Amino acid sequence: MINSLKNKESFFVHRDFHVSNIMFFNGKPAIIDSQDSVYGNRAYDLASLIDDVRVKTTANERKKIFNEYIKLNNNINIFEFSNDFKILSVIRNL
Repeated sequence: MINSLKNKESFFVHRDFHVSNIMFFNGKPAIIDSQDSVYGNRAYDLASLIDDVRVKTTANERKKIFNEYIKLNNNINIFEFSNDFKILSVIRNL
């Protein structure tokens, strides 16, 4: 599955990015628990957040978050990003 990833660029990846590690400090979002951070595929953290098995979300909510990420990062190849997102979501949840 790893060999099927399309994006070979490296980005900062938290690798434990889920709702329990997002806090608010002085009215602003803050990310905690970053000791497992690495440089890797940019889709990993979004997959962690959207497909977190600990939080019940609807397919519509997941799609909305995914589409908002794409909209905010308009330089992304949607086909490659979607491919990597799906693969990394499966891997992360295994």
